[in-house]
Amino acid sequence: MYDMHEQVNIKMIQPYDYIFFLFHCAAIFPLTPDSDASVIARLFHILLAIFNAFIISFTFSTTLSSALSAKSLILSVSVMLLSMVNILHCLVLVKKINELKNTVSILIGLKLHRKSENIGWLKILLTGFISSLFVMLSLKFIKKDAFFDISITFFYGYRFNNISSGVIYTIHNIVTTFFNIMPLMIFAFFYMAVCYDIRCILKHFGKTLTNNIKNYDEILHSYTVIKSTVSQIDDSVNLLVFITIIYNFSLMCFSLYVVLEPRMFVKPMERFSTGYLFFISFTLFISMTGLASVVPEVSAEIGSIASAMPETVGKSTFSQQRFIGSAEKDITLTVWRITSIRRNFIFGIIGIFFTYTLMFYTLNPKS
Repeated sequence: MYDMHEQVNIKMIQPYDYIFFLFHCAAIFPLTPDSDASVIARLFHILLAIFNAFIISFTFSTTLSSALSAKSLILSVSVMLLSMVNILHCLVLVKKINELKNTVSILIGLKLHRKSENIGWLKILLTGFISSLFVMLSLKFIKKDAFFDISITFFYGYRFNNISSGVIYTIHNIVTTFFNIMPLMIFAFFYMAVCYDIRCILKHFGKTLTNNIKNYDEILHSYTVIKSTVSQIDDSVNLLVFITIIYNFSLMCFSLYVVLEPRMFVKPMERFSTGYLFFISFTLFISMTGLASVVPEVSAEIGSIASAMPETVGKSTFSQQRFIGSAEKDITLTVWRITSIRRNFIFGIIGIFFTYTLMFYTLNPKS
């Protein structure tokens, strides 16, 4: 059985090397340096901690001012919740970044005995989504109507001249894009890659069952290792999945006002960027949960194969019975151990999102 907190020294492969490179670009590094780190590395972590403290303070301050200046209670709560979720997501990522790296190492270790599937397409998709964020950021700088009086929105009514307002608004957009939105997007692709690898491992195990019928002890051991490893992987990521769900719900509440109350968002670029952010966030969320729901389906196929496997010498062995009993319990990924992610979960959570968002909008006295 693998230990998630024990470093596994296996070389990182694509697309994980690219994913963690982007995590580092978004200032996601381990909370503390290694015990044998150099003085320069320790100094870098100190400077990084100061930088992250500035980012969190800046984000919280501007968001609080935006929430207080909002014309709707639900809109104000949505803005605050979006900011708090972004900050919490980044903090959890910083705390768990080493666990995520060990997750990849463990998956690679399980894949060593089989032909590795190519998931380079995930890297291409990730590059496309990240590039679209940069395009959106550039459009905000180019469009003249993207700049507005930030005094009320960001700084509690304190007045700035036009140049200062433009600079502060530019910094706000850069911070939001690089250090708030990007980590959420990168984690979505990381989770998709992990789910795809788990699916491939289970499919390969199912194919090898018929070739190894006589050795039920080995089959039971291999399946137990896979099952316990998936459980440990889920423990390292399920909180981040829960935070992602809260983020998408808050973003849906905010986006609903852009659609139903466009007069509250006077700048076309503001409305367009909000709609586009909702589109890519919701698309990635559906992709995440969709790939996670495939895991119990493949696990159920193994359970069916196990039930139909022949007995050894006319009678079933203890190891065979244990394996059948274990295989009949599906392997699932969860949302913070609250519920398993299956196909019905996806439709259920989408229905909850829309229902409660519309309910909050209807009950809002300002609507």
